[in-house]
Amino acid sequence: MGDASILDQQVPSSLLDVALEDPDVWLTDAPKIVSSILESLPYCSTQAAWERAESLLRLMTNLYPTTVVILLCKAALQGDSTAPELWELMSSMPETLAKILEGFANLLCTQCFRCSAEGPRTQPMASSSRKAEWEELADEPDLESHQGCPNVRTARLLLEGLVGLSQRVEMARNIELFLPGMMKVLQVGSEDAKMKILLALQNVLRQLKKSKASFIAVQLVGRLLPLFDSECSELRELSIRMLAELLQLVVGRDEKRMRKEVWRALVPLLFRMSDQVPSVAKASREALLAAAELLKWKTLKHLLQRERLWELGACLLQKSRSRAEDFIHQSLPYLQDPQANVRLAAVRFIGLITRRLREQTTDSQADILSALQPLENDWDISVSSLAARTTSLLRSPCVQQRPRGLLRALRCCWP
Repeated sequence: MGDASILDQQVPSSLLDVALEDPDVWLTDAPKIVSSILESLPYCSTQAAWERAESLLRLMTNLYPTTVVILLCKAALQGDSTAPELWELMSSMPETLAKILEGFANLLCTQCFRCSAEGPRTQPMASSSRKAEWEELADEPDLESHQGCPNVRTARLLLEGLVGLSQRVEMARNIELFLPGMMKVLQVGSEDAKMKILLALQNVLRQLKKSKASFIAVQLVGRLLPLFDSECSELRELSIRMLAELLQLVVGRDEKRMRKEVWRALVPLLFRMSDQVPSVAKASREALLAAAELLKWKTLKHLLQRERLWELGACLLQKSRSRAEDFIHQSLPYLQDPQANVRLAAVRFIGLITRRLREQTTDSQADILSALQPLENDWDISVSSLAARTTSLLRSPCVQQRPRGLLRALRCCWP
């Protein structure tokens, strides 16, 4: 097909016609056939040759969608002379791409359930470089290992391809097809997979009209919140920065819905401002400032702009004392955060809440004390001393008893 004189004689075209008419016989070795097509594309010197190659690729996509898409992603990401045409070809099959992505997400959900049931397993070591991984994937015998879904080893190429496609207007135009699969990957994917999904969503949202981006932004906020506490600092920062972007996208009726959602982000952002990674702490402050703008909360905005960060906890309580118990619920997991600075911020905020609500207490302090007691032996002296002072305050006669609902929440914090 790369030889114009042969193509003029219609020899290769006739051979392809035979294969296309009886694919069950001729087109069974999908990885080898697709790889051969992709290797030949740079030598296709005529439009007719390209059209024949494209028709064959489309037929192979119908028969073996995951194999073709993964190999297309691999070839396009290597960036040779045919990359623009390959991106264009993939952009023209959004339904296929979305179906494969959702299939992969469902596979992840199944594996996540199995891992929860069977307990943790040792993860395989990552390849030393992307090039080495591609070479390894080129010899992958089973690209469609689970009912047409990409296996976990090959799925990284699919996600990288998705990031590349997200810069094209065709994907933005068809974002509704991709959202279900993307949301599932954000829930159960690896940290690397989640980062790629967020990067793709960022690219897409920036191309959409504001009304459409606004609707998607409200749906996405709830998926971002768990990522604030990821072990991966890059994912923490990316998810927090994305929240700040989403808050600026909402318009019209979506503003009211987003205000309800953003209240759930305030306490996590407050604690992440104490993150030991400076870029995460900075991103948290900027996101909290964006939240203050959306909520039209002048006092919070003023404190952040003047960097009077020690007053932020009191500001949250003063604005909405009725949310105090919700704040306690959100704070409890942070007592076990790996970072001492974050544990310290959580103890300080819980202590502040208990001091502010003394007059509302009606029950025993025993469960609250048992929640804070383990931190009295914390390896960080700042955490242990503040925990000790807080428990001492709770034991003092002037501190009355807490509501039963709060006690139940605290009981869940420690064994």
